[in-house]
Amino acid sequence: MPMDDAGVPIPPVDAGTGTDAGHQHDAGAPDAGEVDAGHLHPDAGEDAGVSDAGDEDAGHMHPTDAGDDDAGSSDAGEEDAGHMHPTDAGDDAGTTSDAGTNDAGANDSGVTDAGTDAGHMHPGDAGSDAGFVDAGPPIPQIPYEAMAAMVTQSTQHVATLPRPARITVPPRTNCPHLRSGLTAWNPMWSVNGGDVTIPVGASVILRGNSDFPTTTRLRTLTIPVGSELIVDDVPATYTFTDVRVLGAFRLGSPTCRLDSAISFVFDTDEAVGDAGVRAAIAAREGLGLVVDGEFEAFGKLYQPTWTRLGSTTLPNSTSITVQDAVDWQLGQQFVIVSTGRRDYPFEDQNDVRTVTTVMGNTINFWPAINTQHYGGGEYQAEVALLSRSIEFHTAPSVLMNAPTFGGHVLIHGQARVSGLELKGLGQQNFVGRYPFHI
Repeated sequence: MPMDDAGVPIPPVDAGTGTDAGHQHDAGAPDAGEVDAGHLHPDAGEDAGVSDAGDEDAGHMHPTDAGDDDAGSSDAGEEDAGHMHPTDAGDDAGTTSDAGTNDAGANDSGVTDAGTDAGHMHPGDAGSDAGFVDAGPPIPQIPYEAMAAMVTQSTQHVATLPRPARITVPPRTNCPHLRSGLTAWNPMWSVNGGDVTIPVGASVILRGNSDFPTTTRLRTLTIPVGSELIVDDVPATYTFTDVRVLGAFRLGSPTCRLDSAISFVFDTDEAVGDAGVRAAIAAREGLGLVVDGEFEAFGKLYQPTWTRLGSTTLPNSTSITVQDAVDWQLGQQFVIVSTGRRDYPFEDQNDVRTVTTVMGNTINFWPAINTQHYGGGEYQAEVALLSRSIEFHTAPSVLMNAPTFGGHVLIHGQARVSGLELKGLGQQNFVGRYPFHI
């Protein structure tokens, strides 16, 4: 006798009649027009004489399809909404659609599949549909200890990102700020709340806060076509509201990285707590750097920029061992990525900490971490440096009044960037106003 998804016997139903939920087909029975929701084909891949044309086919799976149509049947016209083919190995958690299917409207993260598919287990899901009450054994809480995989650049079947290669930084050459014939920044431009346009055809050098005091905020800075603004390699903080680059804006070059700590702050005296004001700023592409011409920023290179744990790190630790020796510095911030079962916004176990000392592969930090981060044979949590020598961030006063509305970088032209840190950027719910958008 056939069983439903919960294992309860179902009384026989005349072939070809009624609602096709949970029943078995008799060979030769027509399916045309049936709802066909949540049922199982028992015919091991040979729907002899069966026509599925017109079925809604919502939420069911063909156990022997392996992605192909059943021999002798026609699946034409199926909506195929929310079901999973058995060759779609892997978890459906958080995905919008499975490769190779329409999966219209399906989102298997905490939702109910179209049709009557809620609460049963897909044979090909290989684990869990987040949010479903799945039949079958529970997922082990202890990570699976697989054998270590040998990964090379030609490996095709192991989903592992090779760690970045160490780069030998040559002596600096072709430094924009050391070129001859540069025009000095005019101190008369450094007026709080002012609007400045670089002279047409000029290559202007900005030599730190002696030229542009930290107390000055320019409302607009425009670099016209054919002009350049070049920033010197000296520690400084510059504050702007809107920057528009039609020509070129240069902070170092690919062969000349800037070692100094240089910050660009996006700030405004506009009432950003007002939704209408935020909309007006976003409409003008404001509170940020907008590049129609060329932007180059090359900060000091710290290596590697990310690595992996050398072993599992337990709560209350103030030290970790990583797989590569790093040259990170006192006061820099880094993140140990979550290895929890659920990530942000459900749980946030991504620990951001500050470096106190570094000794080869050992990083000491403060404060202590709160959670375990896994570093076993088959997988190790990533550990990534967040700090860079060149930094773009939003003024704290802006974020206090509008926590999800900050500065942004928008590239309409061309950009080459390395060693740049973004903090508190992005304008939430405004299309194209990402922290860094090319």
